[in-house]
Amino acid sequence: MIRTVGTTLLCATAAASSALLCPALFGDRGYVPLLLIAAVLSATLPLLGRWAPVPALAGLVVLPWLTNNPLSALLTGWAHLLSVGLPTDPAGDLLLPPAVLVWTSGFLGSWLTRRRARPLLALLPAVLAFIAMLLLVGEQPGAHPLAAPVLTATCLLLLLRPTPTSAGALLAVTGLVAGLLLAPTLVTGEHRFDPRRFQPGPTIIADTVTPLSTVTRQLKIAPPVDLFHVRIAPEQASRVDRIRIAALDHYDGVLWADSSHYRPVGRRVLDEQPQGGQFEALVDVHGLTGPYLPLLTGTSQVDLPESAMDPLKFGKTNGNLVVSGPRPAELSYTTHGTLPPRQDQLTAGTVVRQVGPPPGIPVDLAAKAREYVPSDNPGYPALSSLAAKLRWAASSTRVDSGQSYADIKQLVSTGNGDGPEPRVSGFAVLARSLGLSARVAVGYRLRSYHQDHFAVTSADAQAWPEVHFAGLGWIPFDVTDPPSPPIDQTVTEMVQPPAGGDGTTSAPQTRPTDLPQGRPDTDPSPMTATGPAGAALLLVLALSTVPAVKAIRRHRRRSRPGPAGQIMGAWLEICDRLTERGLRVTVSMTAHEIATRARPLGITLSEAADAADAAVFARVIPASDAVARVWEHEAQLRKASYQDRIRALFDPRPLLNHLGRRR
Repeated sequence: MIRTVGTTLLCATAAASSALLCPALFGDRGYVPLLLIAAVLSATLPLLGRWAPVPALAGLVVLPWLTNNPLSALLTGWAHLLSVGLPTDPAGDLLLPPAVLVWTSGFLGSWLTRRRARPLLALLPAVLAFIAMLLLVGEQPGAHPLAAPVLTATCLLLLLRPTPTSAGALLAVTGLVAGLLLAPTLVTGEHRFDPRRFQPGPTIIADTVTPLSTVTRQLKIAPPVDLFHVRIAPEQASRVDRIRIAALDHYDGVLWADSSHYRPVGRRVLDEQPQGGQFEALVDVHGLTGPYLPLLTGTSQVDLPESAMDPLKFGKTNGNLVVSGPRPAELSYTTHGTLPPRQDQLTAGTVVRQVGPPPGIPVDLAAKAREYVPSDNPGYPALSSLAAKLRWAASSTRVDSGQSYADIKQLVSTGNGDGPEPRVSGFAVLARSLGLSARVAVGYRLRSYHQDHFAVTSADAQAWPEVHFAGLGWIPFDVTDPPSPPIDQTVTEMVQPPAGGDGTTSAPQTRPTDLPQGRPDTDPSPMTATGPAGAALLLVLALSTVPAVKAIRRHRRRSRPGPAGQIMGAWLEICDRLTERGLRVTVSMTAHEIATRARPLGITLSEAADAADAAVFARVIPASDAVARVWEHEAQLRKASYQDRIRALFDPRPLLNHLGRRR
């Protein structure tokens, strides 16, 4: 009896050794009760005798019914576990594959042992289940040093039971034990096989080339659009000042992009836990567009409603949360994480180094980085000084400068680089040229805190660079002036303490702004006072508005700083002339697509389209003669516009075009 119980417990332990690999798959210990019960119960079933396979098969049928959706668990459980972002939640169909492996190996191992099968054959189910779990774990770090010795020791104890053993079997067991003892020195654990490499994440089709290019456009929206709310405790709200929607780590000399591979999101999204206090924030998204969702810096856990988990994906490389399908009209989720570090922690922090400078960086840019930061091991103070040097350029959204090497060179050499793109990109490029781990982040300022939540609008859009500090995570640096505070509808007055009082200052008192009083009803209106002359004057003003706005915008485009800005101004004027001819031009069309559409009208714009692409994407500043050639194309279109040039002069369609509003 004692021998039977001991053998059963050994078989259960061998089956449960596979469960010791589960910490690499799941974020908490919720899987322990189910897998432990499955190991013990399955190893006990062979004691029933020849009828044991019946309850064993019944157990395989019952296990899927322990999940919320049995059919989905059976059909997609294995694929879901191979595609989900790890570590994930030990619930539903994700827990079914480990449970099936433990149940099957526990029963077969105990059943073969009871039938006095060959010892090595009785160990085969536990070993195969362990190998299958290793495939599920893949490259994830976990309890491998504990699981392998437990399985090895259990197998050796099962082999020591009194059974007839051949010399060949003993030799095989001796070789197995010797191999397991030598494995730690021969196998480093690096470059492990992972089936997830053969199932790439979904392709995210965004509505923009790079999220960095949307910041200036959002700041121009009037009135601002309400995007989302962040509900957080007041004592935690004082420690956060921004929220990120996208972190961009790949730079090719022209654009910043996201290199993450996105997988279905689990509850825990970040392995690294920076030092600092904890926060809990509820994010309520209702007006945000695009695939990216907002997350506070330092977020390590996301609690999502069951209905929202399927279309959401998470990229571990940059910590971005995205919607891979149609975005829900409203979405709420709770985030947990670590608050930003204190100033003393930043000052004493160490920057994580990276290998090699950005690809193709010009020599003069790398030299400029050394000029700005001469230290070989720069810290937070030196990087703050670099941010201040890039912040001297005038903050303006009048000109949409780019993020290429040419734009960065123009910024550091002449100071021409309005908008956030060249300065944010310039800081990250200069930091990378110094061997520092840096990237670009796009998000929103958290400014309007009222009734325990931040209300975020399009006027809060901002971009900033981030540098990775060891133990502290990604630290932001401000290279652009923060947006102006929202205009309040109240006026705050400080009440001075009375003379001879205790010297204290009373709390601010707020009173509504006095509205201007209306005219008495007896006052005549301007239209009544002027009569037909006033109506004629208003008609003239209305008719002259369109030509005046066109002339002002044309002058502004011609006076843009730098050759690239002037070329883009000329190209936008060309688009206006095409709009006046009835050709529909949208913001999503490339320059060459516009040129192709204009060809049936007898208009050749290939040279102008090449110049426009070079102005945006080239790594060098365009030549001045290219500016003159593009404006010549525009002048020819102006001459060859409508036969009646008066109609073209008063045509309002270029002003209504989305492309014109954006620029």
